[in-house]
Amino acid sequence: MNFCQLSSGGRHITDIERIFLEVIDGHIAGDPMNEKTRWLKLTRAEVCEKMLAFDIKISRNIVRKLMKKSENATKTAHRAEQ
Repeated sequence: MNFCQLSSGGRHITDIERIFLEVIDGHIAGDPMNEKTRWLKLTRAEVCEKMLAFDIKISRNIVRKLMKKSENATKTAHRAEQ
């Protein structure tokens, strides 16, 4: 199993961003009125689990950094107040 650390030290995986984008590809949603507003339908923990299929173990914090770098955010559904 490969471990990843984006900042100083540790083992680095050169194509982790490509694999990350491959993992989240079918789970991206967005605002139809604003093309720049995009979010993931997955939690950071779910992304970590899906990365394990590629033998890459990363933390939720690394997922947060990758999401920020790829300009995605997590968004949950909220019940509308009446």
